[in-house]
Amino acid sequence: MLDQLRYILEINFGRLLPFNEAGLLSGIVFGSKKALSTDLYQALKQTGTLHIVVASGMNVVMLSGFLMGFLALFFKRKIALIPLVIMIWFYALITGFDPPVIRASIMASLTYLAQELGKPAQPSRILVLTGLLMLMINPGLISSVSFQLSFASTAGLIFIQPIIKKSKNKILQNESFSTTFAAQIATLPIVILNFGQYNFLSPLVNFLVLWTVPYLLSFGMIIAFLSFLFYPVAQLLAYLVYPIAKYFVIVVKLFSNIKILEFWVPKLGLGWGMGYYLVLGWWIWQRNKFEARNKS
Repeated sequence: MLDQLRYILEINFGRLLPFNEAGLLSGIVFGSKKALSTDLYQALKQTGTLHIVVASGMNVVMLSGFLMGFLALFFKRKIALIPLVIMIWFYALITGFDPPVIRASIMASLTYLAQELGKPAQPSRILVLTGLLMLMINPGLISSVSFQLSFASTAGLIFIQPIIKKSKNKILQNESFSTTFAAQIATLPIVILNFGQYNFLSPLVNFLVLWTVPYLLSFGMIIAFLSFLFYPVAQLLAYLVYPIAKYFVIVVKLFSNIKILEFWVPKLGLGWGMGYYLVLGWWIWQRNKFEARNKS
């Protein structure tokens, strides 16, 4: 039934927007790869932006922030947490329970539960606990690329982004760029080992399009809802969203044609990836140790 509902909503997007923009919106809102055209899918893959379009943990974070702001207008925070968690899991349901969405939904639920109980929510502990819960339920997830990418990118935001933001370089201090750069560093071995290529322009492309996602996700969900009840209003909102979606498509396709910095990597063993993470972990430990010494 939910698959049928998602299919109908994707058709409605197709009626409201041109093909590529409708596919982009379906991907961001519902995590649907089927709605993406072949050329757009390849462009997203080549520029390292596919993770933005197919429903990801970032979508859950943005959605929960949007919903909390909306629910706070009508309820006290503690009361608003109940419908918020329900809506988060409903979103996970309609996206097909993809591993990144499940991971983010569990983390969000545990974070809000900790806040409800008045206890500090430490992201690193919640991430580890979430991983253990998911692997206990489905051990086969350990070999899932989307599972690996989701956890690595989240770990990057927790451990690497704070270090990057302390840089004196204003570009690195930028929230969107530091988010993108931290995630790219954390997922680099997984991308290379599984896809055999890496585009060094990927952090730049992510930076250029990442700001559009909250708007596309929020308005996309509203448009999906209104397409059932008030189609003319949905069409009006689609006109407003179209320039943003078009910008996203243009940027991704433009950079996908720049091949000079696309780096193809020969087959590397698992040991290379493990070595990378050992060095990265040592660097993070040393940086944190240095910061703690300076504070004392």
